Amino acid sequence: MVAYRVVTSTVKNASSLWSTLIDPAALEVPFEDELCHVDKDGAAQLLDGALRRLGAARGAVERQVGRRLVALKRGDGFKKLGCSSQSDYIIERTEMGVRSAQEMMRVAAKLETLPLLRRALDKGTLTTSQVRVLVRIAKAENEATWMEWARETSVRTLVLEVRRALEEAHKAGDAAPTPHSAGDTTEDQEEAAELTSFVSPEWFKVKWAAAVELFRKLEGHDGLGDGAAAEAFVAEWQAGIGPVPETVGAAVMAEERKGSGRPAPSPAGSSAENQTLRAYLEQETERWSFLPAEPPAIELPAGLAASDGELSDDPRVLDEELREAKLRGVDALSGRILLTMSRVGLFQAMRFVDVGHYAVERLGLSPRKARELKRIERLLFDLPLLQQAYFAGELGDAKIRLLVRVATERTEALWLERARCVTVRRLDDEVRWAEARGALREAGLIEPTPRERELGIGQLEPPPEGFDVRREGEALAELGRTGDERHTSAPSATVRFTAELEVAQLWRETVALCRSLHGRRLAEWHCADRFVDAFFAEWERKDPYGAVLAHKVMARDGYRCTVPGCRSRRGLHAHHISWRSRGGNDEMSNLTTVCSTHHLHGLHEAWVEVTGEAPHNLTWRLGVVANDALWTVGPGEVIARG
Repeated sequence: MVAYRVVTSTVKNASSLWSTLIDPAALEVPFEDELCHVDKDGAAQLLDGALRRLGAARGAVERQVGRRLVALKRGDGFKKLGCSSQSDYIIERTEMGVRSAQEMMRVAAKLETLPLLRRALDKGTLTTSQVRVLVRIAKAENEATWMEWARETSVRTLVLEVRRALEEAHKAGDAAPTPHSAGDTTEDQEEAAELTSFVSPEWFKVKWAAAVELFRKLEGHDGLGDGAAAEAFVAEWQAGIGPVPETVGAAVMAEERKGSGRPAPSPAGSSAENQTLRAYLEQETERWSFLPAEPPAIELPAGLAASDGELSDDPRVLDEELREAKLRGVDALSGRILLTMSRVGLFQAMRFVDVGHYAVERLGLSPRKARELKRIERLLFDLPLLQQAYFAGELGDAKIRLLVRVATERTEALWLERARCVTVRRLDDEVRWAEARGALREAGLIEPTPRERELGIGQLEPPPEGFDVRREGEALAELGRTGDERHTSAPSATVRFTAELEVAQLWRETVALCRSLHGRRLAEWHCADRFVDAFFAEWERKDPYGAVLAHKVMARDGYRCTVPGCRSRRGLHAHHISWRSRGGNDEMSNLTTVCSTHHLHGLHEAWVEVTGEAPHNLTWRLGVVANDALWTVGPGEVIARG
């Protein structure tokens, strides 16, 4: 705990741009033995006030970020900067979460025609949560009325009222979007998903990851979640077992209704019981009348403020503005304060259901974002180097989420050095490789190296420079598939995936069916193992790319675009590094795999250039204009410039 307190002073200096908005006392971290003596009323006023000011400033900055992302998309700027998709640009160049960035774009675009709402968001008199809901229905002629309603009610009630109004408009034939239209990420929609988890042996977690990798290859993109893969696993297993006797089906449904000894989890914020509790707390506290109703109007510091003038149409200018680490500091500070509030027990003391409820109503944050910020700060507890880099804005959301999975106090310096010099995609590959190797060591399927013995159990280092992480990762995945009961002691790993409610229900029902057929005492991971085996057996025989699969280049490159940062596996082409029209040959070393977007719009429109020999000695120049590259990435996806 002492190390954590010491880091606090460093954090204040690193976050000086944002910390000028709040009382420095809000960043102090109480020791464990001090928690029971904290004045909760005073702490609530201090910490809530700090977060409200940060939230108000965040809303204004997020709008400016959203405007620039919209401008980039409008002018095909992502491609001109060397990226095949908007999501790849967001991850690699800004290190933001794709979901958050897309929501910023949606809100910013809507606010262009809503001047009153725009001004309220910038001044902090309405939270981002309120504005996110209001832009779904407000128009220039009625935005003042909706704003007044929003100030007099909770976000929960506002969501219900806007939904009702949209339903009425839809029934009347209005062209307005329906309540469940695409892009709706209000609290109720965002929370309509369920986390499923089960314990397993270490080796099975590697096998599960290999199955997810195959699923993504088949579907054509690395961005697909484990929940979608889980749905495919159970579908293949069900297809292979044939008709289920009626008596077995009835028994399965009866067991599922009983919950197999445990209640089926319900997503926070979406169950009737949860909504009733929220409504009760709103009424009991008169919408938390003991807390300030609105944060004071803020003026952003010069380093955070941005004008609403006409944006540049030069993608490079927009990229430079987006890469300024403005939002990183506020995320770090918010996570610190949210964790302190949780440790002190303030959410319940202030009469909120949980951190997600508080974040929506008071801060304008989504429940998922608030929980993630709190989780990251907790994991950084014993990682002072990573914590300092995070608060200083060196690491964005995409990289810090990866690093906290593997770094320890003994290895964080190595991981930080690695994260500073490689792409997010490469860092993701290396983290997954390290996790797989650690799991297989624990299972006894591989022997530790002398260095690994020296570090000890649970210590994972990044691979050495020049390491073929893709090929070695595939070898570990194959080894994970050989695991069986001989390599299983007490299950110590946890497999997790988040899926839509219907998919989570399908998973539970399929597990119950598997137990009915193969033994009711079967562990959930045994069932999952059968599902994954069925998926492998069906799809490894199939050719996901038709004739393209026969091309040795794509097999060598793992059926993924080799342009740094690209996550596409769809529409793959074999590109001649030295073009045939310029004398290039068909040797494997002169061929590399690229997606159709990078091939047609990047390489052949000269926004992207590649030189060297495949697969391990390629240098990429991305966002090329007049022979000047925005960023250059060398072998191993090491960023040489940009």
